[in-house]
Amino acid sequence: MILRNGIAVKTSDYSININTGVVTFNTAPATGQFIGAFYLTEGDPVTPPVTSGTFEVEYFDVDSTVLSNKQLTLGNTPSNPTKVLVDVIGGSPQRYGVDYTVSGSTVSWNTLRLDGQIVLNDELRITYFY
Repeated sequence: MILRNGIAVKTSDYSININTGVVTFNTAPATGQFIGAFYLTEGDPVTPPVTSGTFEVEYFDVDSTVLSNKQLTLGNTPSNPTKVLVDVIGGSPQRYGVDYTVSGSTVSWNTLRLDGQIVLNDELRITYFY
């Protein structure tokens, strides 16, 4: 994970040479910005326990339609809506029922805490099983 002034940088905004560890930004950071990296050097990746279903991660760019509708449609219907995880890239994880809800394949936040917090061009990462 690459950080700029303590905020995660979108993975589409840089590349990493895994042989040399060199990070190349699409656009160079401004002079004086703090750049940091978080990485693991040992151990095996941890996979969440799965009893059944398919693990899915979807990314959504918040455009004017998503922003005005205060909802978006997933590619699949989650097997358990209360276990859907929503993260604002560069922000923080959100809580089901407090920040957003899920009905069928629709994630919405009208009158919940994400309402008014999500802005145009934010990127959302939504993780779930279906």
